[in-house]
Amino acid sequence: MVLETDPRNDMLDGLVDNVDEGSGTTEGVLVIGTTGMATTLVTIPLNNPAFDAAAAGSVAMDVTPEPEEDAVATGVAAAFEIQDRDATKIMSGSVGTTGKDLNLNSVNIETGVPVKITAATITQPAGSPA
Repeated sequence: MVLETDPRNDMLDGLVDNVDEGSGTTEGVLVIGTTGMATTLVTIPLNNPAFDAAAAGSVAMDVTPEPEEDAVATGVAAAFEIQDRDATKIMSGSVGTTGKDLNLNSVNIETGVPVKITAATITQPAGSPA
């Protein structure tokens, strides 16, 4: 199956719009934790809106200003969640330094050290013809 660009953009916009929904806080958050989210290492408030409009099958996180927060625990980052304003999980995935859903410059997080998002993109592949 092959998805054309407009439907891919619509799917992405629908997904990321969920991050800005709810009334519990003023913004959604990115939570980075250890394996299985056993320990939360840092919770970073996202901009509102959290993502720009999708284009060409990709959507970029709004990083102006760059979302940043000090770590609340020390550990090795292995998982993440993006939650809406009511703390409902919208998406989750793996964390690493390369080839993961969320890539960081280092997975070693230390208490009190700032963790900053400088860029983030979600891509909806077009697929391939049969």
